[in-house]
Amino acid sequence: MRPFSRPLTENIRLFGAIFGLATVASGCIFMVLGKAPDHYILINMAAAVAGSAFLLFSRAKFAAFSDPFLLLSATILLAASIFGPETNGMRRWIPVGPILIQPALIVVPAMLVTFTRKPSSWATCGVIVAAIALALQPDRAVSGALLVGLGTITAITRDKHVFAATLVAAIAWIIAMLRPDSLPAVAFVEGVYLQSFQMNAAMGILICLGALAMLAPIFVGWRKYRQSAKALPYLAALTCWLGLMIAALLGNYPTPLVGYGASAILGYFLSLIFLEDLSSSEGEII
Repeated sequence: MRPFSRPLTENIRLFGAIFGLATVASGCIFMVLGKAPDHYILINMAAAVAGSAFLLFSRAKFAAFSDPFLLLSATILLAASIFGPETNGMRRWIPVGPILIQPALIVVPAMLVTFTRKPSSWATCGVIVAAIALALQPDRAVSGALLVGLGTITAITRDKHVFAATLVAAIAWIIAMLRPDSLPAVAFVEGVYLQSFQMNAAMGILICLGALAMLAPIFVGWRKYRQSAKALPYLAALTCWLGLMIAALLGNYPTPLVGYGASAILGYFLSLIFLEDLSSSEGEII
């Protein structure tokens, strides 16, 4: 079905593209008025345009490659935690040309979506390796978001695979919390909610509304399928992104979409692609 052929709230591709772009735009307004470096704004805009275009026009069926995607993503996270460039004792990044990307923000939300749909033994291995990699980096924010997403689904389904992954994720999060994390805050990356209110109340409200806007397409999808198991991947994505937003509010962690960083922007649109693919696929989820 073409991306523009259904009502807005019935089409997560179009709905997600509009609200994702609106969220990134609110952050770009904040960065322009706050006199952030020009390349911050350009990189965020480029990531948003690329992600939304792929969301709208990609017809690939990623659900058929759930296990390979999980295993490949886990391998990338583990490689970043071992071989990635080190900053203040942490390894969370992979260099791509002149910029550093944070692969956890790109793949973990989508990993949660596809794992929730089909928690097989291989999929569980992928999520467990990812949780261990996040502890090694360490990345408290993404590790916590992964745990929140898995824990929510465990409480509903009591699936043995999800429970095993949740148990390891809980241990990994504790390890991540116990390890030193002395990375200082970077303006326009971390602490964006507070910085926006320090600029003025109107900007603070705009940033908060923008941050909530990114959750709207996922929430609508969850409401649409709430009477079926198809709601579970939406719930996993919703709690994961909400966890990342709360982490950014409480500590020096990247602020998704409204702060500078292409990784979270690409990760957001990737998670929507997996949600749309899964929601349109046949068969039971879990």
